[in-house]
Amino acid sequence: ILEPDPAVIDMFRRIDRRNVRVYALTNAYRVVRRCACQSLTKHARRVLDLLQLTPYFEAIVYCDYANPELCVPSAILLYSACKPEAVFFQAAMAAVHASPQSHMYFVDDSRQNVEAAHALGWQHADVCPIHHANAVHFDENSATKSNVPNKPSDALDAPVRVGSLVALPHVWPRVFH
Repeated sequence: ILEPDPAVIDMFRRIDRRNVRVYALTNAYRVVRRCACQSLTKHARRVLDLLQLTPYFEAIVYCDYANPELCVPSAILLYSACKPEAVFFQAAMAAVHASPQSHMYFVDDSRQNVEAAHALGWQHADVCPIHHANAVHFDENSATKSNVPNKPSDALDAPVRVGSLVALPHVWPRVFH
């Protein structure tokens, strides 16, 4: 059962909104009622609401496998592309008006999605010097729920794995106050 985590909420509060825009990217299939705009991003919005994180996201970037023509405020449609397809990430950048020079930060619970974003250069050069993170794999099944990132020693360019989202300020200190 999903429930709010005060430490995660506090971490989202500490994101420096002057320099960072936050979007939720999802493959979650939506339950769509054609006449009710409120249900267009039903699943992703419901999850963010349950976690009390909705106020910290500018919009939800999602794919709609059934209707490539529909778009609503605070929800951005990416047609039928989905993570980990490169076109999903490229379309997400275009949808949020990110320039090619933008630093793209990406956290996901699927290593395959993280590796796809990493391959497209979603990274930031100013990360914690101990961990060179191109993207972060949120391993919610990690044996340790440490607030310290874990870098595989055998792969210098591999994504950092965290067992808790509250480790992100250690990975990307410039994103947070």
